[in-house]
Amino acid sequence: MAKVKLAELQAQLITESWEAGENPISELSEKDQTILLGAVPPGGPPTKAEKEASEKAVMAQFNALSATATANPSTFDWRNKGGRNYVTAIKNQGGCGSCVAFGVLSVVESMVRITKNDANYTTDLSEAHLFYCLKGDPNGCSNGWWPTGAYDNVKANGVAKENFFPYVGSQQSCNVGSGWQNQKVQITNYKHVTGLNNIKEWIANKGPVSACFEVFQDFYSYQSGMYRHVTGNSVGWHCVSVIGYNDAGGYWICKNSWGNGWGDNGFFCIKYGQCSFELYGMWGVEGIVDTTWIYGKKILGLWSNSAPLNAWAFIQDEGWKKIANTNRENHLMLLTALIAAKNIGSTPSVHIANGHIDQIYA
Repeated sequence: MAKVKLAELQAQLITESWEAGENPISELSEKDQTILLGAVPPGGPPTKAEKEASEKAVMAQFNALSATATANPSTFDWRNKGGRNYVTAIKNQGGCGSCVAFGVLSVVESMVRITKNDANYTTDLSEAHLFYCLKGDPNGCSNGWWPTGAYDNVKANGVAKENFFPYVGSQQSCNVGSGWQNQKVQITNYKHVTGLNNIKEWIANKGPVSACFEVFQDFYSYQSGMYRHVTGNSVGWHCVSVIGYNDAGGYWICKNSWGNGWGDNGFFCIKYGQCSFELYGMWGVEGIVDTTWIYGKKILGLWSNSAPLNAWAFIQDEGWKKIANTNRENHLMLLTALIAAKNIGSTPSVHIANGHIDQIYA
């Protein structure tokens, strides 16, 4: 099939709410463009009737919600939650159909920040580890994936930080650095969310979600505005993270994995009901465990008050960390070990889970 011609597309967009332009993705060959689309719907692509029914149902829900008051805010964006940005930087999947890994880990990274209530927290997870090691497919770049498989792996195994297995944008063999388990991020659960209002409620109250949708040729040339399919054939399925929505405009706000040079600095907006965006529902994370070992640092201070099991340790270069208090016996054991380390000036190995000290080895 022939690529969409930009001049012809721009002429058709005069009455539309989005703009098209040349970018690194639109300039790729058709073959290289298609490689980017690595979402594989279970049971094969939906039928035309299923897609039409999904769009009709979504718009009916939207129209019904527009006529009644809901508890959800009318607009929401995790890039500006109380003036803080909980969305991590745009990445580039390169010449590989690894979009599912990016769409899933984008959500997990944001959930780490949200869980810690720290928009500046540095979290960079390894899509290469998830896609090339945990997926277990030697030809992963051309075979694609689906979010449930990715989330199952992050729940069961956790995923390494980027520095243990950097992503390069082309087929890689599994080569994760030793000790990654000591620095991993794991989820305790994830949930499949369906229905327009339920998805918006999840986004506004819990965090971003992953979504998969059908891509048409004109999407490659997206530059800004609210995307709606105008011209071009269906070319495959893609996975992204949804970081917000806008009811006034009737669209989702999404983070893509095609680099900053595509779209609106890597982001895009898409009209509700378009491209079967809601057909398969979306997936959100319930519970984050962010673990790390701290080595070679002194315990410089300890603090507690009259509240039960409320004690903190100040670790060199790391700051104050709360001592885990889910179990009284374990809490007192950790506190005793930290006091001893401080008194003799030793540098124990300290394990941190979600900001709490839960293990220590002298």
